Amino acid sequence: MKLHYKIYPSIILMAITFLLSHNMFATTQTIMVGGPGGMSFVPATGVTINLGDTIKFQWQNGSHTTTSTTIPAGATAWNQNINSSSTTYIYVPAVVGTYNYKCIPHESMGMLGVFNVVCTPPTASSVTPAGPITKCKGDATATLTASAVAGATFQWYKNGSPVSGATSAQFLPDTSGTYTCKTVNGCGNATSNAVVVTINPSPVPAFTVSNSQMAYTFTNTTVGTGLHWDWAFGDSQTSTAKSPTHTYATAGSYMVHLTATDSFGTQCSAMAMQTITVGSPTSVQNINTTDLQLQVSPNPASKQIVVTYKQGNATFKIYDITGRSFAAPKVLSKNSNSSTLDISTLPAGNYILEMKIGDKSATKRIIVGR
Repeated sequence: MKLHYKIYPSIILMAITFLLSHNMFATTQTIMVGGPGGMSFVPATGVTINLGDTIKFQWQNGSHTTTSTTIPAGATAWNQNINSSSTTYIYVPAVVGTYNYKCIPHESMGMLGVFNVVCTPPTASSVTPAGPITKCKGDATATLTASAVAGATFQWYKNGSPVSGATSAQFLPDTSGTYTCKTVNGCGNATSNAVVVTINPSPVPAFTVSNSQMAYTFTNTTVGTGLHWDWAFGDSQTSTAKSPTHTYATAGSYMVHLTATDSFGTQCSAMAMQTITVGSPTSVQNINTTDLQLQVSPNPASKQIVVTYKQGNATFKIYDITGRSFAAPKVLSKNSNSSTLDISTLPAGNYILEMKIGDKSATKRIIVGR
């Protein structure tokens, strides 16, 4: 039977974070005691380790000691027998500098050694975003990932100030700003490249309705900056005027859509909808509401989206920005507060997802990419 194993990136990230935080990247330098002829340390010179690394004295032959002589101020002195009964001694330097040592019984025969301990600041991490970094408020933002640096921990900064609790290799920004990540060890720190994240506010569309017989005036009360308007009057007619007047040819009930799109590069859009009854005194039902807590991810998406909302029995429709409706999306899975929808048949472009729970409705702009 052939077994298949799946490696999850999140598990790898957790392992790397654990190793960094516990200094598990420290190394061990072994010095043999006895050496050729039985009267030397090997290597006796030319040994340089980083602060936090380990010196391991390992018996090879004879009966010796490893005994510190001249060492840096504040360092811990040592004197340890190394022989067939006591074969190993571990020393972890805690101070930068030069450490001289000897074998007491064979000092006169030149059995001396030295090693150096240095403290090297970490290299700078490289920060990369997993997706677009200019987004609309409410859309999923790109996760920033800092590359691993041996022996270092992380601290994220926004606009030069540390972000409280942001000490892992990944960070999810939720506001606009310039983000960097510092790698830190006991010897210093280094700052990564900067990533500028822009989260633009979405417009808040709204309108009122008045009429004179079959002619209806739609007064735009949308809140936003630099907006473009797309009206769909429910009878296949459209307009891009801010507050248009439209004359209906026949009486009936019509769903009117107003899509407001801002002037930012992200093209943040939102839709308001009202149902009007033409041929009778003005009757308007504004069914757009924000208390349903509608959220969509991922966004943009290509095959499917996960829609979360306040608990209830939700139904869905999809419109383009002119208000033209498409077939209801296929629901792949559903529970009381989330649904997974199939959008794989939609052409690439911008759409409005309408969700209804009871007599309430909410909308969300979605982007389909291919």
